[in-house]
Amino acid sequence: MRGFGGQMRDNALGAVDELEPSETGGRRILQSLQAGKTCIALGLRNARTTEIAKLAASVGYDLVWVDMEHAPIGVESAAALAATAASLGVGGWVRIREGMTGLVGPLLDGGAGGIIFPHIQSAVAAREAV
Repeated sequence: MRGFGGQMRDNALGAVDELEPSETGGRRILQSLQAGKTCIALGLRNARTTEIAKLAASVGYDLVWVDMEHAPIGVESAAALAATAASLGVGGWVRIREGMTGLVGPLLDGGAGGIIFPHIQSAVAAREAV
């Protein structure tokens, strides 16, 4: 998984694990999950302004993820929404369309804290995606 921006390793089941998440929201999410807490995420399909990310942070969401797979959101809007969330200590991730791996670099460079790859069914597919 590339979502937290840390190093990667294979676990005993052959899946990919993340080490040392560097993105602030990702670190908080990982720590909460490890402690058995519930994390609340807000999926965005139609929002285009960063105000929604600010609102999500102000009411306690742990993660904002922008859905480029099911909505006509452009790279600039997706990166801005994710970067705003991350700047407020909330995870800011983007789900890309299947096969659109060329968007990963621009989204991460634009401020996304993580990428959600759709339709991953195996460790092999996860490795190929990243």
